[in-house]
Amino acid sequence: METPNVATLELHDLKVRYGAIEAVRDVSLHVDAGEIVTLIGGNGAGKTTTLKTISGVLRSVGGTITFEDERIDRLKPHEIVARGVCQAPEGRHIFPRMTVRDNLEMGAYGRRVRTTVLSEDFDRVFSLFPVLKERLKQAGGTLSGGEQQMLAIGRALMARPRLLLLDEPSMGLAPQLVDLIFSIIVEINRQGTSILLIEQNAQMALQTANRGYVIETGAIVLHDDAKKLLGNDQVRKAYLGE
Repeated sequence: METPNVATLELHDLKVRYGAIEAVRDVSLHVDAGEIVTLIGGNGAGKTTTLKTISGVLRSVGGTITFEDERIDRLKPHEIVARGVCQAPEGRHIFPRMTVRDNLEMGAYGRRVRTTVLSEDFDRVFSLFPVLKERLKQAGGTLSGGEQQMLAIGRALMARPRLLLLDEPSMGLAPQLVDLIFSIIVEINRQGTSILLIEQNAQMALQTANRGYVIETGAIVLHDDAKKLLGNDQVRKAYLGE
């Protein structure tokens, strides 16, 4: 008998409001250990709201969020990071006046680890993003857009997440950099980190993910194997420009 996958993350009937506006309604999804799962949808569909709620930046008004069988929907953001859930946010939000090194160290801030352990984390980030080692003493705000995205992901990895939340990692990047970022996402997952990915480039997201969810006006309308969603007529018409 096969052992079932343990749900690393599970959202059940999640509801989130901005005042009287229901931004997310009855959203249920899960990310199993070792998976890349993508959440696609148009602007304003509720994707970023969902990630911010998982991270504890926003509070839900209904439903539950569990991570490794523990409810996290009433924890503070730093407590959620300490549990192993970390986000690289939309727009990167690096610290522009701080050096690349200092930005990366901020990712490990809550861990209070020894210098020797931190060195291992730096080595992992530099193996994925060699350019960051070359820019170590450079202010984050002077990096190119692609380098800033690498820094945002690298900073999140310094927290040693078991689940990495990625919000629009390809936004504003040249096509060759998009390919590079997605190849690194696959490698991060191969190294053992589960990933929940939000991405406007639905083609790349579905080619990379194991499974996908489609969200419209705050509700999940489709859920399937990512390759099946790539061939779905509704998805192809709405999100793949066909």
